[in-house]
Amino acid sequence: MTTDDPRLRQLRDRLAPIGQQHLVAFWPRLSAAERDRLAQQIEAIDVEEFRELQADFRQRQAAGGDEKSQWAALAARAEPPPAMRLDGSGVPFTADQSRSRGAELLRSGQVGMILVAGGLGTRLGFDQPKGLFPLGPLSNRTLFQILLEQLQAVGRRYRVSIPLYVMTSPATDEVTRTFLQENRWFGIPVADARIFRQATMWAVDDRFERILLESPGSLFLGPDGHGGMLAALAKSGCLADMQGRGLTQIFYGQIDNPLLQICDELFLGSHVLAGSEMTTQVVR
Repeated sequence: MTTDDPRLRQLRDRLAPIGQQHLVAFWPRLSAAERDRLAQQIEAIDVEEFRELQADFRQRQAAGGDEKSQWAALAARAEPPPAMRLDGSGVPFTADQSRSRGAELLRSGQVGMILVAGGLGTRLGFDQPKGLFPLGPLSNRTLFQILLEQLQAVGRRYRVSIPLYVMTSPATDEVTRTFLQENRWFGIPVADARIFRQATMWAVDDRFERILLESPGSLFLGPDGHGGMLAALAKSGCLADMQGRGLTQIFYGQIDNPLLQICDELFLGSHVLAGSEMTTQVVR
């Protein structure tokens, strides 16, 4: 193909409004498969999103001061939210009331769980998805097995199957699907278990002027993080599945937290009684 290739012209036209034509600079050198991959990545760029993020970056730069100091100023103005402490203080309801309300939610099948499992175990010295890490000192149970069996235990206690939605990343998706299928989801009914994959996001230079290439035929992409979870949930159909099941509360946990108190009735109940949109459990 030559530079007169209609596909190349279309890509250039798409990139021109945001000044990113450099992304196709190596087009003549690419194989057909590399061209297909690069074209798909470029077509996935949301032009309006790029403009908005770039404008926000420039606005913050023009305001003066580095980003760290700006966040520090925001944090200094923040006020702590209402919180139930370990002794039950800090809220206008009791721990017993919270447990009772949480138990109602669980028994009525209004609770589902999202388990975020998009990371590799690199910092653990483990080159597989974190969920496959064998943590049990004697049993060698993996993180997936530990957390999924806890979820089942809660379901048995309240005589309900709690739907599970596992979020993967491009780096962990295929291996995770195979692992969970081979292990039959550690007993969780297949009808109540779904996997959805978070999207990727292109990287930019430190002045937010140019989208970066990882290689001549590929953008530099990375998972879009926790912030992209809701969009991925909706795009995958999992959000519609939650609505169809009548779920009103979603318990959200991360795969690398084996101490997670999964769907704890005290936590769920205090969340609802506080009228909160989102509640987190933290160590002070």
